[in-house]
Amino acid sequence: MTSKTVLRAMESELKKLVKKAETAKRKCDETMSAASEIIEVRKKAHEILSGDLSADEKLKLIEPLAKREKRAFTNSKRNLVKLMDAQHEAEIERDELMREISSYKYRMNLSAA
Repeated sequence: MTSKTVLRAMESELKKLVKKAETAKRKCDETMSAASEIIEVRKKAHEILSGDLSADEKLKLIEPLAKREKRAFTNSKRNLVKLMDAQHEAEIERDELMREISSYKYRMNLSAA
């Protein structure tokens, strides 16, 4: 294998690890903010229901809030400790590969000189 092929393979794997770390962080963030999301949705729902709108108009405004609330409840049931562990592991893997790529590029530049 040529050094450029190895480097491309490493960079391809890095893209996967970056995406994995971002996904893990997003899941942690969603889980941590689930309670706030539920409170916010319920406040908006209360404002809508206590307003002077017709029943059909209220229903149209409440349906998206119900979906948000359901998603927030689902997120709140996730195991935050496991999600944080997964996030940490993904970030470590990503950072290690980034260091390895940097080191590999440095060695390539030395050998080319």
